[in-house]
Amino acid sequence: MDVKYDDFILTVTLEGRLTAERYDEIAACFKKAASDHPDAGQIYIDFKQISYISSAGLRALLMLQKQTGIKLHLENVADDVMDIFQTTGYTELMHIRKPFKELTVDKSKLIGKGRIGAVYRLDEERVIKVCFDKSGSTLAKIDRDRDISQALFLKGIPTAIPYDVVITDEGYGVIYELLEGESILRYIYTHPEKLKVVVPKIGKLIRKLHTTDAGDLKLKNANDLVKKQLSLVLNMVPEEKMEKLKDFIDHIPERTTLIHGDLNMGNIMIMDKGDGTEPEPLLIDIADVMTGHPIFDFQGIYLSAASADRAFSGTPVGEMSKQMALQMEMTSAELFGESLKDNSGALVRYSELYWQELIKGYFDIENDEDLIKADECLCEIGRSSFLRPSKKEGKGGEVMDIILDVFVNNIDKLDRLFDLNW
Repeated sequence: MDVKYDDFILTVTLEGRLTAERYDEIAACFKKAASDHPDAGQIYIDFKQISYISSAGLRALLMLQKQTGIKLHLENVADDVMDIFQTTGYTELMHIRKPFKELTVDKSKLIGKGRIGAVYRLDEERVIKVCFDKSGSTLAKIDRDRDISQALFLKGIPTAIPYDVVITDEGYGVIYELLEGESILRYIYTHPEKLKVVVPKIGKLIRKLHTTDAGDLKLKNANDLVKKQLSLVLNMVPEEKMEKLKDFIDHIPERTTLIHGDLNMGNIMIMDKGDGTEPEPLLIDIADVMTGHPIFDFQGIYLSAASADRAFSGTPVGEMSKQMALQMEMTSAELFGESLKDNSGALVRYSELYWQELIKGYFDIENDEDLIKADECLCEIGRSSFLRPSKKEGKGGEVMDIILDVFVNNIDKLDRLFDLNW
């Protein structure tokens, strides 16, 4: 039995035959796994290597579900084992799925690619988002992504609608309906003349996300994560600034409105039918959606644009966006294809305009003075990166020393972060 725990997801991989002879072993392992990880919010059990389960095995599963109070996810269940689950009524008690259909993406067109996954076009009607991992924790995140996508769509937030979950040679994937669009990164290359039309719409879409109440969705709360993370930083902060930080932690505004959690340029798609109608944006990759204050999303935008040597020196976000754009052009030619030959440098040239039009749309700004004020405040938000929520406890202590230094030096300015019209 193999046990893994990641991001509040407990994954157990079983093998062999689950019979009465193995009951004590299996029950003890289940009990230990649950006791070792009491914070687990989901439990996935991989049955790929299980050929048979007896009544004793069924009893062990039921005891685990009762012990944790969590409805189990049983994955990759073979037909013969599924028949047993159906006959005993376990399909009503637990989430049980047969092995996923296998697909290959080696000949599919790449639409976008990131560190942990990629998006391919399968055919004229479907795209697939692939995660570069085949673990149960990844499957759990895919399920969460699908559930959240449906919930956001019902709340009026434009996002792709997921269909089937499959397995590919690269990892698990989710099939979505094909939306006639492209990422904002490619759109800057192909339609730079439309930026002043479409980017303010992106700002307004983000504003809509940030003002949509989601208290009913039972999502993670960014405030809880930030307070936990900052509590780990307290022992690294000079004593004379300790009280200021503690006071700030206690006064972070509570919000049950949505934040994306990973609001970089790769997670915004532009739907442009090319028929004269105005293009419209939508959000993708919403697995990290939670509730909390909008400043947390703007920190993500700042950090995604930050180059390593200038990240927290107070450089305006628009300037850092140029650095990010240059890096993107150097490393992601496969995303831009032939357009690089005729339009190389476009992403760099238009990146600062993208940022300015985004915050104009978000804050409904009409004059340069207010634009400069907003940009300065958002820069302070970026430099206070220890405030960014992390789902992994202890992550704050792993960040570069320079970030801590800048954070400490700016503690006295933290109250400014909430001055904007959020």
